[in-house]
Amino acid sequence: MNWEKMLLNIMSNALDEDINTPEDLRKFNVVGADAYDIRWGDSASNFTLYDAFNAHKDQFANTITRLSHGASIAMIHAMLQDFSKWAARDTKHDIIIAGHTHRPVLQEVTRVKKPLQMIDSPHGVREKVVYVNSGGWVQSLTGETSRTYVDLVVGRHSPPSDSQVVRKSPGMNQQDLNPWRVRRVEIFEYPQKSLYAKDLS
Repeated sequence: MNWEKMLLNIMSNALDEDINTPEDLRKFNVVGADAYDIRWGDSASNFTLYDAFNAHKDQFANTITRLSHGASIAMIHAMLQDFSKWAARDTKHDIIIAGHTHRPVLQEVTRVKKPLQMIDSPHGVREKVVYVNSGGWVQSLTGETSRTYVDLVVGRHSPPSDSQVVRKSPGMNQQDLNPWRVRRVEIFEYPQKSLYAKDLS
């Protein structure tokens, strides 16, 4: 894969400009920062996007050589604003929440690896992970503004009736000792229009 071309495409889309070669980036000055520091209150510039491009052009290729095939695929999808492959690699959480893609998503994803502890143990997780993206609150390149947010309903999780785990504490009942779990995930468009919802068992 030509990482240099891919990086140029990403920058071209972000700038909404026709960027074909690294030289095209010389005209974009970076103000308030250079390759080494953030320069607060300094409007001078001795650093351009061309310099930033050259500093990072090999970063993706170098990273890919250190990652497994599956992790590489997840990273590429994430660069294209699809974090579902990244979420599928999680083995420790019931829900993965991301944001700022301008597109709200609520999706149940099959995990790459089965979690070591499943939901019937005190600290276990669901067999599948729920990937949630809140969308964004800024204008996209198409001129649309997404105003979406995520709402979680949480409650105490009761262990299965055949569970061998017994939790006790003086002065507290069993319900107070059960761990908190998300019971429902819902994405709303501001102010209260429900777009997607998922009940978690």
